[in-house]
Amino acid sequence: MEWLHEEPYPCFRLDRDETIRANLLARDATFIDGFLEWRAELVLRDQLALTDWLFRFGTEYNDGSRWADVLGAAALGAGSEVATYIWSLRNDKWCGLGTKLFPWLPSLNAARQLDAFRLAAAFFAINECERYELCRAHGGCSHWWHAIS
Repeated sequence: MEWLHEEPYPCFRLDRDETIRANLLARDATFIDGFLEWRAELVLRDQLALTDWLFRFGTEYNDGSRWADVLGAAALGAGSEVATYIWSLRNDKWCGLGTKLFPWLPSLNAARQLDAFRLAAAFFAINECERYELCRAHGGCSHWWHAIS
C-alpha cells in the first residue's frame, strides 16, 4: 500500500499486485478467509486503509439491493453498530464513504474494526463478482484487473 499523504485527509492506494489480489480473492468461494489472512499481514493503519478501499471500490454498480447478502457473508446482523452506520452512508450513491468512513474506523474497538473489515470484504467481493460477471456476459470489460485470472 502506498501512502501519498495523511493530512488533511488520508490518501493511499493499492499497488498493482494488491489490486489483483483483491479482485482474485473476491472471486474465491472462501473470500472472507483470504481477506482476513491479508489483513493479518498489515499494520493497523494499513488494515484501516484496506477496509476503506474495499468499501470504496465495492460501490461501483451497487444500489444496495445486495445488502442482505453482504450482511450474511460478513456474519453480521442488520442491527449491528457497524452495519447500521455503514448503511447510513448509502445516501447519494455511497458518497459518505469518501469522507466519513476512514475517520470513523479508528474510533472503533478492535472487535468492531474486524466487523467493519468483514463487512468491507463481503461488500467488495459480492459487488465485484457481480460486476465481473456482468462484464463477461457483455463481451469484456475495460478494467485491466478483470483480464487477469
